[in-house]
Formats: sequence, structure tokens, C-alpha cells
Amino acid sequence: MTGEQLKSYLLSIRKNVISRQELVLLIQFSRLLAQKHLLYHKPSVLRLCENTGISELDLGVDITADIFAKDHDDRLFELENFIRSFDSPFENADDTHVYFAFKKFVLQKASSRLAKTYAQADPSGARILRNVKDQVKKITILEIVEDFRGKVLQMKSDNSGLNQPEFPLDVLEQELLSRIDHMHRVPDILGLLPSIFTDRPQFRRSVPLFDFVQIIRRFYVDNDEEEVVALDKELTVEEIEVMETEVMSFLNKIIFTKYYPRKIGTKEDAEKLGAALKDVISGFWQSTEDKNSVEKSIRKHFALTHEEYKQQWKNQAEYLVKLAKEQFSALLNGVI
Repeated sequence: MTGEQLKSYLLSIRKNVISRQELVLLIQFSRLLAQKHLLYHKPSVLRLCENTGISELDLGVDITADIFAKDHDDRLFELENFIRSFDSPFENADDTHVYFAFKKFVLQKASSRLAKTYAQADPSGARILRNVKDQVKKITILEIVEDFRGKVLQMKSDNSGLNQPEFPLDVLEQELLSRIDHMHRVPDILGLLPSIFTDRPQFRRSVPLFDFVQIIRRFYVDNDEEEVVALDKELTVEEIEVMETEVMSFLNKIIFTKYYPRKIGTKEDAEKLGAALKDVISGFWQSTEDKNSVEKSIRKHFALTHEEYKQQWKNQAEYLVKLAKEQFSALLNGVI
């Protein structure tokens, strides 16, 4: 697909006049970009698929679904937000610039989906990822950036290795093992990276973030020290409120795009469901959650009997609470 065609289709989306055939072509193009991204991360993606029982095709479909998500007005809000992200009027944007900006947008969605799936499949790896992100902020010569590979850990503001081959992961792992001695704390491991990059000038001074996390993961598994990476960080009231707001925004998007009006008859019922779920997730932090909290909240907001709850709301409400817990887990582990 050319930049000119892509821009034309996106303009049609903004005007809400895109044809079915054009939309199918745009979906196919987006899925192709996403699958190329997955192919780049082939080894780690294959391990992820083995651990979760999903296929690469499933991941590609999930990524495409994220890109083409619709709101309660049946509009492609993610794509419309992408169009609005341009500084100048979209009609005046250069076709080539639109093409590469869209490619970056798709890769960001793919990386986000991979991160969420990793967090669900490997909570320990997600804790390591969060720890790495926190520690990099304290190291002045390292940074995490985005490029065509997704999130990358590299020497700060150093582009000298862009024309060099990538740092082989097996070589990096061996270098770390040879220098690590008995240090297995994330700050110590990160502290070794600058000297390793400097000693190997024939390679890029960077490594894909998720691949680096998997290397550390193997160190902890091999040394039975996995719990070292857990963070004893208490959350402030403000942090909890921010996470609750993000999770409720996530749930409301699902309620008003997937449930209303197809499964929930009225907007008032959709709003009641959101209010009931808000009560439930507030209980996560107040030690008030119990196995019946979902039912109690739904019955309170809808004035239902136990049987009415079971017949009308049980499956939907419990599924949404499950999604909320997964979203909280991803936020706590720093992958969203």
C-alpha cells in the first residue's frame, strides 16, 4: 500500500465514509505490519505462544482489533486519535510522513499488546521489567527508547552504532555471566551494560528491552533468586486513584463498545454497571473484596435478587472484574 492510498483511506475514516473494501484493505495492511513486527521478535514470541497456548495468528488478530476498536458511536476512535495526533492539518501531511507515522503507530500497538500478554503469561518477567524501567531512570548513561524493534535499552543519546549489526543476544548473555560474579540485583546487572557495549564496538550499543528482561529472567531462574526482583514499593493514595481512573476508563470503553447496546439494553443500565464495577475495584485496595463482592455490588445498583443476578449479570460482571484485575496487574508491573 502506498502512502497516498493510506492517507486517502484514513481521510475516509475521519469523514466516516470509508467503504467496506477500503477498510478490509487497511486491516490487511495493518495486520501485515503487525506480523512483521512479531516475526522480528520470533524467538520470544514463540516462547510466549507456547506458554499461553495462543498462536501468532491470534496475536496478530488481537493487535488488529486494538487498532480498529470502535466506540459507542461506532467510530474507529484509535485511528481517529492517530489522525488528530498530527501537528498540521492531516490533509496537508506528506504522504510519506503519513506512511511512516502509521507504521510506528501499528508497531506501538503491537508492542503494547505483546507487553500485556507477557505480563499475563509471565508475572515474574513483568516484575523484572518494571524493576528495569525504574532502575534505568536512576542511571544517567542508559535510556529506554522506541525504534522499529519496539522498546530498546541503549546508551543515552548515542547513535554511533546505528549502522552496526545488532548486539547478539547470546554474546550479551555470556558477557554478563562472565562479569556478574555473585551479583544478581537488577541495578548491578544494568551497571555492567555500558562497559560491555563499549568493549564491543563492532555491535550496536543497544538491546531490545524484552530480550534483555528474558536474559535477567534466566539468571534468576538458574540461581533460584526470582523474588529478588519484587519491589517493596507502597503506593500512594494519588497513585491508586490514577490507576483506578485508568482501569475504569478501560472498563467503560468495553461496556460502551462491546456491551451497549447489543447486550445491555439501555444507556442507564450501562452506567449502572460501570458504577457497580467501580465499587468493586475500590475494594481491591481497602481489603474489603470477598468472593461475593461482585454480586453484592451488582444487586445493590440494580435492585436484583440472587437469581436475577445469576441469570442477567453474573457472567458479564465476573468477566469484566477479571479484565480489571489483569489491567491492574499490568499497571503495577509497569507494562502499560
